[in-house]
Amino acid sequence: MNGQPLSPLTLSLGSKRKLYDQELLKFTEELKKKNPKISQSELAIEAGYFTYENGKIVPLIEEFFDNLLNIKIRKKNELSKVGAKPKFKLKVGVNEQIIIGKSYIRMAKLKPNTLMRVTILERGKIILQPIYNRGENNE
Repeated sequence: MNGQPLSPLTLSLGSKRKLYDQELLKFTEELKKKNPKISQSELAIEAGYFTYENGKIVPLIEEFFDNLLNIKIRKKNELSKVGAKPKFKLKVGVNEQIIIGKSYIRMAKLKPNTLMRVTILERGKIILQPIYNRGENNE
């Protein structure tokens, strides 16, 4: 969606601020309950994820869903048992490269040159998310 005319849903947005963390999660859940047919664009706009282009409101969908996903990932990881042994261990080499074990590479189906997003959470937890796999056949 490149831009949309102002609708009754978005007319009061002049001073709306972006919501983050638990406030964003709670707001989106409540809005979905009130209006189950709300579009993803309207949801993003109502949560404050929008900009103006040529007098039209343009939802910032990618930023909205990225923040929502990160909240849910953080929430899931924070609910896991404290003190539980990690399923996989990473090692940081002297040249600051992270060494990933063969069992994780097999499980995640990673190939050489896979770009990864690394998110470091509280208590030293790390989330690895493959962004793009430039495997051997794609180079």
